[in-house]
Amino acid sequence: MKREIQNHIDKKHSMMLIGDFNIDPSISKPGGSKLKKAFIAYLKSHDFTDIYKYIRHDNTPTWTNGTTSSRIDLAFATNNILSSFLFSYINDAIKAFYSTDHRILNVCLKISSLFLRPQRIS
Repeated sequence: MKREIQNHIDKKHSMMLIGDFNIDPSISKPGGSKLKKAFIAYLKSHDFTDIYKYIRHDNTPTWTNGTTSSRIDLAFATNNILSSFLFSYINDAIKAFYSTDHRILNVCLKISSLFLRPQRIS
């Protein structure tokens, strides 16, 4: 995955990564997956920003097992498109549609600011 990301960084592409990272970036406890911690560090060192944290400035959990909870569902974007994000929030999944111990991370962005429209030549 790092190789693919680096390829897009080299081409100066804007990027957004969203998913279940299974690591809470706000907790720096010993143990845990060194690989996951290294991946989060890699993203941050390559100008990726945690979108929810950037917009909301809190650590609302996205996962719980009933005893412990943490924010492990994350969205990262390259800094050059941060102004395109309008809002982000976390809400409960509708149990009729999903059977999950995760909450839903929502990110809304203004797509028109990401894509250049072709110029008409007269």
